[in-house]
Amino acid sequence: MSHNPLVALESERAVIASVLLADDDRVSAALYVADPSDYTDGRHVLVIECLRALHVRKSAVDVNALRLELERRGKLALVPVDWLVEVTETIPNLSLAITAAERVREVAAARERRAEHVAIAALYAAGQLEDAESRAAALSRRGASTVSRSRRMTIAEAAEGPFQRLLAKHEGRPADGRRRITCGIPALDRALRGLRSRSMLVIGARPSVGKSTVMLQMALGQAAAGERPGYVSIEDDEDVPGERALAASSGVPLRWIGDEETSRLTREQWAALVEGMQRLHDAGGYVVVPYSNRAEVVCAEMRWLVREKGCTCLFVDYLQKIRAQGHGVLERVSNAAAAVEEEAESLDVPLVTASQLSRPERGSEYDEPTIERLRYTGDIEASADAIVMCWHERAPSVEDEIELIDPRVVSMRVGKLKWGSPGALVRMRRAPSGEFHEVEEQIEMQEAAE
Repeated sequence: MSHNPLVALESERAVIASVLLADDDRVSAALYVADPSDYTDGRHVLVIECLRALHVRKSAVDVNALRLELERRGKLALVPVDWLVEVTETIPNLSLAITAAERVREVAAARERRAEHVAIAALYAAGQLEDAESRAAALSRRGASTVSRSRRMTIAEAAEGPFQRLLAKHEGRPADGRRRITCGIPALDRALRGLRSRSMLVIGARPSVGKSTVMLQMALGQAAAGERPGYVSIEDDEDVPGERALAASSGVPLRWIGDEETSRLTREQWAALVEGMQRLHDAGGYVVVPYSNRAEVVCAEMRWLVREKGCTCLFVDYLQKIRAQGHGVLERVSNAAAAVEEEAESLDVPLVTASQLSRPERGSEYDEPTIERLRYTGDIEASADAIVMCWHERAPSVEDEIELIDPRVVSMRVGKLKWGSPGALVRMRRAPSGEFHEVEEQIEMQEAAE
């Protein structure tokens, strides 16, 4: 076993063996987690390149196909049969392919950071201070610095930011510092006073109340306002958020779109669908369906959305679906919440996510859930900067069953708000298109002191 922390030969061999033995697209996805250049053994690099080529051509991905590809490239002598046999006999669990590939990528990134630190140290030693500082700053911006990225300041310096933003707003000047963007839903904007960068909003609700619908509507509202939302759908494939987005943008009943009931669509509704698609194209925004629900993969997709696509707010649907390390359900959910919260903070964007509440042990499921209910599903409250609890005010009736979508009022209570007083109540009802509309124009505000 290798003891060099910058080499992961066992993980490299695990990826190769798993792909060769499984010949399954879900396992073959491990070929694309790390680049071939991330592998340290020359034979591993060559084999990964060949396996990728076979997979792209939709050929069989097994030992025989690999040997034919090596022979075609004139590299067969570099990968002996005995070595292939030894590799494929050492991996007992095919499900470890993705995990092994992620380990290869992490170790390769560590080697790159180490090399960069060595180069920076050499510049300092040579007295080239400006070059050294420039490369160190670039390394820190990439999030690859091993030195502390903590923000250190006096209390007065911490208060200086809010003071300068207030002063700039009073004088009509643009303000620097933590950016605040719209929630995407006017009623929630008034209740939450917008979303702040490096903050996490958690929407807590029992099943089928509308957590995902609220988050998607927030994303669509942000896109219409000129922001660029990024939506990570862990629970559903792209069809579900796609259908909801199309219904919300066109006003066509969601059930007709989901059931593909084209016989009910009028000429005006077809025109509305075309206009809705055009609005979605103009607004922008991105949806990602991760290949795995592991916390590392979800965080990697969050980085891609912000760094590659320029997203200004992230939505993750939802916490209980993220697979994180831990000895029990509560610990795993707590670790998942902490992981995505830390990632959003490092990316300097707001994060909106959801938590599914368990059924109440006593009382009615139509009672207002307290913020303590989050603790039964994980220590989410500690990671959240703002919390909105949602619930149906009554049980469904016979009349509700004939509606195109659940018409019951959904109440939303702000249970925690680090940048203001919690207690605001918003009451919303869904239209047949799935969009939430405010029931009351005024929002009930309750100050914490009361």
